[in-house]
Amino acid sequence: AKQIQMLGLAVKYTQLLTENIPSLQGIAANYGFLFIPGTWMESIQISKGMASVLNGYESITGQINVEMKKPQNSDIFFLNIYSDSDGRIETNVNTAKPLNDHWSTMILSHASVLNQKHDNNHDGFSDMPVHKTFSVFNRWNYDGSRVKSQFGMNYLNDSRTGGEMKFGGFETSQNLYGFTVKNQRIGFYGKTALLLNQDAGANLALQFWTSMHTLDARFGNQMHLASQNSVYSNLLYQTRLLNSNHQLISGISFKSEKIMEKFRDSTDNTLEMVTGAFSQYTFSGFNGFTLVAGIRTDLNNRFGWIVTPRLHMKFDIDSVTNVRVSAGIGYRSPQLLSENLSLLASSRQITIIGKVGMEKAQNVGGSLTRYHSFGQNKITLNLDYYHTRFLQQLVTDLDISPQKAVFYSLHGKSYSNSGQAHLMLLFKKSFEFGIAWRINEVKTYYTNGMNNKPLVSKHKGLLTASYFTKWEKWKIDCTLQYNGKSRLPNTAANPQEYQLQKASPSFFILHGQITRKFKWLDVYLGSENMLNYTQKQVIISPNDPFGPYFDSSIVWGPISGRMVYAGLRLNIK
Repeated sequence: AKQIQMLGLAVKYTQLLTENIPSLQGIAANYGFLFIPGTWMESIQISKGMASVLNGYESITGQINVEMKKPQNSDIFFLNIYSDSDGRIETNVNTAKPLNDHWSTMILSHASVLNQKHDNNHDGFSDMPVHKTFSVFNRWNYDGSRVKSQFGMNYLNDSRTGGEMKFGGFETSQNLYGFTVKNQRIGFYGKTALLLNQDAGANLALQFWTSMHTLDARFGNQMHLASQNSVYSNLLYQTRLLNSNHQLISGISFKSEKIMEKFRDSTDNTLEMVTGAFSQYTFSGFNGFTLVAGIRTDLNNRFGWIVTPRLHMKFDIDSVTNVRVSAGIGYRSPQLLSENLSLLASSRQITIIGKVGMEKAQNVGGSLTRYHSFGQNKITLNLDYYHTRFLQQLVTDLDISPQKAVFYSLHGKSYSNSGQAHLMLLFKKSFEFGIAWRINEVKTYYTNGMNNKPLVSKHKGLLTASYFTKWEKWKIDCTLQYNGKSRLPNTAANPQEYQLQKASPSFFILHGQITRKFKWLDVYLGSENMLNYTQKQVIISPNDPFGPYFDSSIVWGPISGRMVYAGLRLNIK
């Protein structure tokens, strides 16, 4: 699975929301937004650093919120058909229907399949797992004069199989190494807003989410079974204080997550219930200055009382320049096995030292943005820097021995410094050019002292270019990514033929796409990894997958080579 990194840290430290509801946590965080088809998404909002206290205490490096397509403003019918040279076929169908002046409904469906196996590096293992995925989402919307409500239900079934080329499943394959990962998930959500007093800006809102998720993962001789039942509710009251420059949002929340994990001969049942109260004050309207100060207090049945303060400020230096600053504290409960599922695809022995506690981190940072226009041309410059320091952390140590993965509580420093510069240029409303450079310094105190976190590139670069004609009838997009060197886990104790270099090489990845728009139809053709760059040695000891040196978890670059794809989008308004 391709995973997100923010501020140099793994996706588990970023709070993932769907329509401002934390619905991708626990065992679902492994695949995250891969469970949400792109054709279902209306927009994505990304905030770096500490996020609002309204959604909980989990966000540490930032927050990513996905807004889904709404039935009241979507096309009546949408069809997307996709196919690529790897053999993946995908179909997405969305239908929306207004029922009357107040009610509307929508069904979003997705199906994808990949049955072809590829072994381009000739190591005897499939480069990508074959998979079958089906998901459907039905949502309803009510738009009244004082009451506005939306609710819906979604279902997901995802199965993936990989391993040696001849592996066809544990039921039929003997003495072959393989893996299967099966996810099933059903969820229900609801959001209702009551407009109490428009003159005073008083509103009452309720958010609700519940889901059941099962995970069945088998890697060689190892098995990991997990299930998670989640309930989340958030009640918010918003009003003005004195005038529209002062706003206050207060509320209470409740979250319950029951997780069962079975690994080898042990079973672990965890019930975490969190009851919280929060308040957030917003001041705006004073010479371009905005202040958002929030605090929440939660009672966790496992870890006791948790206090979360957060502060955000925005300054408009002039009409085209603004500065943003944020600071705060974040917490999260680690799910050791589910969050490190890839380690099971190796011969490493899982060792846990001490008790697994809650993680806690401070984050402080900010950004400067400047805009400039001349004629039909626009330039935007953004500079940002964030520092994350862990006060409590569950450390994953892969350096003690290449045959072990050791987990223990942090004893020393652990931090991330992340800085980025981003320049965007728009010429005559037809050519857009962007360039970005990011520097990450991510270090943790391990048993052998301070060291860089493995598989995190210190330098990353991005170059984007888009050309589009009038009315965007033709559109050409190109993206060039630069990935710098990253430290690899220590394998010096292995026999020489099973040792890796200390760091991965730097490399480039190039993507491109051309789109032709007609009245109701879009046709697109594109290619990923056009330079055909791949990680040559993906697996250590592929000839002896049940032996002591086998490891397929050290992945730092693309595994599959150049891929060409084509598709069409049909919209009926």
